[in-house]
Amino acid sequence: MSSSTVIQVNDNNVKFDCPQGSLLGVWTLNNDGAYNQNTKGNDCWMEYSFTGTGVSVNILGNWDHGVYSCQIDDGSPQWFNANSPNIGYALGCAVSGLANDKHTLRVTNAPMSGWWLTLQNITLTTGDAFAGSKTFTSGWAAYQLPSTLASPASASTVTTVTTVTATSASGNHVSTGAFAAVAAVLATLFVGSTIAAVYFWRP
Repeated sequence: MSSSTVIQVNDNNVKFDCPQGSLLGVWTLNNDGAYNQNTKGNDCWMEYSFTGTGVSVNILGNWDHGVYSCQIDDGSPQWFNANSPNIGYALGCAVSGLANDKHTLRVTNAPMSGWWLTLQNITLTTGDAFAGSKTFTSGWAAYQLPSTLASPASASTVTTVTTVTATSASGNHVSTGAFAAVAAVLATLFVGSTIAAVYFWRP
């Protein structure tokens, strides 16, 4: 039988940090009735190590929030976009189907700086049957990270931003055609590269 435990983001086992040279690289703990941690820093990350069969984290969506990734253990990061005209928390990412063993969840703000990432709490699941393969789900739209941003060392000018179909928190499909990328402009980051990655959406 499965069971769930909510972990607050001020728990000592939840780690927050930013890489050296991250623009605006600092995490801030807030309490507006429930604890949350937020940052504008590019590549800033949260890590939570646990033993269980699944894990999820709530992430805030708003007009000034943007792209982030979720990664479990040494797997490939899965990218999502919390940019939304309406403020509110949704399931930022959930990973299920894990073996009942030690795992590490890592949530990372995008290489593009200046967009908020706000995390509210983590839910740990134990006792689920091992499915043989893990599954990622999210209440925010999936996002295709431009290949030139996949590694800061190889970053160069980016001229397009692409989204892919995903299911929104309300259960509606959010597709590429539902949004218009109206700008992609250059921003100089202190990582030795110039990256174009400012984007805006409208319904």
